[in-house]
Amino acid sequence: MPGGMCSLQPRPDGIRQKWEVGKSMVTKNRKINILGTVYDLEYKLHTSEDLENCSGYADYTKKMIAVRKTYPDDYSGDVDYVIRETLRHEILHAFLYESGLGDNWEHKSMGHEETLIDWFAIQYPKLRKIYQELECED
Repeated sequence: MPGGMCSLQPRPDGIRQKWEVGKSMVTKNRKINILGTVYDLEYKLHTSEDLENCSGYADYTKKMIAVRKTYPDDYSGDVDYVIRETLRHEILHAFLYESGLGDNWEHKSMGHEETLIDWFAIQYPKLRKIYQELECED
């Protein structure tokens, strides 16, 4: 995938929930601002060829983030969780790229260090909660 990596993110706690489209996530295509650069955010069906083997990707060459919004009927994971975590994951990739850290990683051929991206994407809700409790979220 030119300019981006593809991520497939399972829910770490193993909770399973049947997904109904539109249940709690707003999956509407829109434009988002990533450090002054406008990216198209596109939610796509699981049948989209570019999301065949992943949950999402950030394409820096097209200034686009794609996130899978549907899963096959036999998928038993919590799709709402996967969509939110994938969205955070891909936004982090875009932020790092737009801040000048596009190629400044040990694994340049793989893009950004996936462990770091996953850590932030998964831990952000916990960080946000403590920031809100301490009233230090700007």
